[in-house]
Amino acid sequence: SYTIVVLSTVIFVTLYFWVLDIGISTIVEAIIK
Repeated sequence: SYTIVVLSTVIFVTLYFWVLDIGISTIVEAIIK
């Protein structure tokens, strides 16, 4: 069960930063354009 919790956390954090990175990139592009 511990392994599942760790995997879930890693996946969640990875997706979170991935979406955050895309969001920042979109905002930056919008400002530049």
